[in-house]
Amino acid sequence: MVNGAGFPLMGYLLSQAQTMLYDRNPERVREGGEFWGLMWFILGVVICAARFAQDYGLGVMTERLTRKLRTLAFCAMVRKEISFFDREENTTGALTTRLSDDAAKVNKVLGASLGQLLQLIFCLVVALALAFSASWQMALLTLATLPLQIVGRIIAQSQQRGQQSEGSKDDGASAGALLSAAVLGIR
Repeated sequence: MVNGAGFPLMGYLLSQAQTMLYDRNPERVREGGEFWGLMWFILGVVICAARFAQDYGLGVMTERLTRKLRTLAFCAMVRKEISFFDREENTTGALTTRLSDDAAKVNKVLGASLGQLLQLIFCLVVALALAFSASWQMALLTLATLPLQIVGRIIAQSQQRGQQSEGSKDDGASAGALLSAAVLGIR
């Protein structure tokens, strides 16, 4: 929560510090500079602590979830019929690769992505609250352009990621199966 409010609060502190610089009294400028400098320092310490707490908390949560998913998936694999393991797509290497990759995908989605999503939501809420307190007309204009900004960001992210082909999904399993067969053949 605190981590998401960081950017809007930085904007607020910057605007207040710049406004203070236009004062004609040098003593008030000096006092204001010390005050807003201290506010920047405090905000930096709070954001640093919040970021650490967010990353640590989400890291612990996702690792526990990943361990639980791997345990449940392994238990489900052990309960399968023997004929399940005789199929070509269910070799030892393919199953271990699938066990590793599926849990890692869940870890990736819930770890950093969840933290970024929560941070984005709180950033938006705090920014809109600050905008409405400053000028409701500008806040409504910003709110009206928000869908265009979201669509633009989605398009930019999809271009950065590129399109993944369906064939690449099985490459990891076949590589794991080949590696497993090679290691077993060494004995």
